[in-house]
Amino acid sequence: MSADLSALSPPIAPRRSLLSYIPALDILRIYRAADARADFVAGLTVATVAVPQAMAYGLVAGVPAEYGLYTAIVMTTVGALFDSSRQLINGPTNATSIAVLSATAMIAEPEARVQAVVLMAFMVGAIQLGITLLRLGDLTRYISHSVIVGFTAGAGSLLVLDQLKNLLGLTAVGDPHDSFLWRFWQTMTQGGTVHGPTLATGLATIGLVLAMRWVKERLRAPLFPELLTAVVIVALASERLGLKAMGVKVIGEIPAKLPHFQLPALDPALMEQLAPSAA
Repeated sequence: MSADLSALSPPIAPRRSLLSYIPALDILRIYRAADARADFVAGLTVATVAVPQAMAYGLVAGVPAEYGLYTAIVMTTVGALFDSSRQLINGPTNATSIAVLSATAMIAEPEARVQAVVLMAFMVGAIQLGITLLRLGDLTRYISHSVIVGFTAGAGSLLVLDQLKNLLGLTAVGDPHDSFLWRFWQTMTQGGTVHGPTLATGLATIGLVLAMRWVKERLRAPLFPELLTAVVIVALASERLGLKAMGVKVIGEIPAKLPHFQLPALDPALMEQLAPSAA
């Protein structure tokens, strides 16, 4: 008596195609012209908001503003190609910028700090890749909501306190190895007097954003980029009124090109120093 054993054997799993590795290519199979028009408007809207925000995130992290733009451009491009979620947002955030600043604040030399930030990003990526390969992402479900809220609130508080000196036009005081609160106290008490033109420029920018946001809500114009518009208006006013000559610090020229792709310098001593923060 013979039997067909093929029905009892497990089916052979199909070989993974390129579409499974690059979800963006899979989406193109069902992409329509109407989707392209909607995505163009959405992309333009997000870009107008992301430009000033990314510059600010770079400054918050303690590096030149263009590095915030580099991060937003590269992360958005890579994420659009390889992310499995269409709703996932890529790019710098308040929390990551503050975390990077706290990890590299002890490095006083600007160029050395940039190299340390790049190295730390490389280490974070390597750790996250290991988490993916070991399938440890599910462990995040055991983190309570209160921890996430506390972390976010703490990052927001640090962001406000750290940028207060720039709003008031004070000079940063304190050793990079000191605690953040001690350096904040020293800056507030020994960083000089409040610089009037700088404070006026900051408050005018905040007021302009809030006013345009109020008008946008009344006119129901969701695509109006109030953040970018405020940056452009204040930049033109700064040039017209000569705010730089009055002592208001400006970002200066931003390179109109991306940096060359290269691996960071793998300094063992610096990697050991950054390892706890990277993890």
